[in-house]
Amino acid sequence: MKTRSKEVAIYMSLGLTKFNIIKQILIEALLVGIVALSISAIASIPVSKIAVNYIVDNQVQQMEEQQIMQQGQVSGYDENAGQSVKGTEVKITPSIYGTSFATILILEVLTVNVAGILIMKKKPKEILSEMS
Repeated sequence: MKTRSKEVAIYMSLGLTKFNIIKQILIEALLVGIVALSISAIASIPVSKIAVNYIVDNQVQQMEEQQIMQQGQVSGYDENAGQSVKGTEVKITPSIYGTSFATILILEVLTVNVAGILIMKKKPKEILSEMS
């Protein structure tokens, strides 16, 4: 919002109300947020599967290394005490999407309004004189 202060000053000098300027910037931010949320929703399942597979593979590797290290010990190693991972399932529920969308919405509204308050306290002439 601070980078758009010149644009805001021009809009104010043309007679647009502060409410309309904030509303326009908020709508633009929400549209960008919806596009970003859509992209993340599409990418979330494949990325989650990759992350889960990495974590499981890392755990299995650590367990195998630990078993190798314990083989020479007198106690603490039981060949029958192994664990195995049979499969993993990644499930992203609608409530996760809803929570993510609500969080993004709240953050966008707060950031636009907080930044807007800082700019809207000034008059167009003050904003433009600071830039030159």
